[in-house]
Amino acid sequence: MRSVGLLVALRRPVTARISWHSRSCYSSQALVSDSFHSTQTVKKETDRLRILFCGSDDFSCASLLRLYKEQQNNANIASIDVVVRPPKPRGRGNKIISKGPLHLLAEDLKLDVHQRDSFTGWNMPQPEGHPINLIIAVSFGLFVPPRLLRAAKYGGLNVHPSLLPDLRGPAPIQHAILLGRPRTGTTLQTLSEETFDGGIVLGQKALRITPDDTFSTLHERLKDVSGTLLIHGIRNKLYVPPLLPQCWTPTPQERAHLAHAPKITTENRRISWDPPNNTAAYIARQNRALGPLWTTMPNLKKPGQTIRVLLDNIIQEPPVSKPRHHEVHGELCARQMAFGPEEAALWVSPGEDESAVRIGVPTSNQSVEFIRVGKIKVEGGVWNPAWHAFSPYWHLD
Repeated sequence: MRSVGLLVALRRPVTARISWHSRSCYSSQALVSDSFHSTQTVKKETDRLRILFCGSDDFSCASLLRLYKEQQNNANIASIDVVVRPPKPRGRGNKIISKGPLHLLAEDLKLDVHQRDSFTGWNMPQPEGHPINLIIAVSFGLFVPPRLLRAAKYGGLNVHPSLLPDLRGPAPIQHAILLGRPRTGTTLQTLSEETFDGGIVLGQKALRITPDDTFSTLHERLKDVSGTLLIHGIRNKLYVPPLLPQCWTPTPQERAHLAHAPKITTENRRISWDPPNNTAAYIARQNRALGPLWTTMPNLKKPGQTIRVLLDNIIQEPPVSKPRHHEVHGELCARQMAFGPEEAALWVSPGEDESAVRIGVPTSNQSVEFIRVGKIKVEGGVWNPAWHAFSPYWHLD
């Protein structure tokens, strides 16, 4: 049980300041260090760890697997119990009940699994008669209550894939790409008794975001780094008091650039065509961050109505002053069409390879930026090369 004095001390404001340019995900001049930013102090001997690991998805699997392998070589880890959310019905008619990735991994590793959708009235297990003394939550989504954190001698740890305090929230990887961040990273923090992503930062590792990074590629790199950062914290006993914060304190000007990373919704995947609210660069980032995007276009089978379409494999092309016309099989193929609820009048023409299409996105300075769309799926249909999906429109009057 934590003493009241310790809890008060841990909540005191951070007085040490680390410069924005050495830690910020916005500084293009700052080099990304290969080392972890964390306190290196000699920790006294501690109790062997009896860990309660809470997680759900593929991201948390990477951390659990690293923790399990560390247990094989680290005598300080006595046991690992795993908490997962109960399986939810999926598929047509909600008839398929399937276990999540972390649940399956924990069973493969022969770890004890506990299914919880709420911690109300639940007491933590006691492996071999000893109480849990450290809670670790990675991509869990369920708030760990103060009652459990106080019952664990060393409280809780959390790995969050952003450079906190930037991009707090459940979707930091997607929002880092959407916002055009040149870099992001991962953070090891304590589990807060009050809010998600509000704990004391014990260590951070930054990563550059490349122009070609998608959610999948950045997710893979961040989950590996996050697992390494967690093990770094375990080996160096960063969870043992005194807990020295390792997070920069932004100025009011810097704080204005901090962003929240809320849950991704269907609306986030809709393309907005109205300038200046959107650009070709943003649409391309939107596709890299969220996967297939959607919009509406005229429905040939029902004149006067629109149909929903999905667009994928989107890249930005250089801006031009006017639409470029193409000849396909000796015929001129370019057309202005209405897209989205804005009914934006956009020029569409075949791509250079005659399988993609180019869509002109008007800008606020009266020029046109083009995106190249590789695949299109009309509502109720299948994925096709974009040119084939648009070809019926080329010869309309």
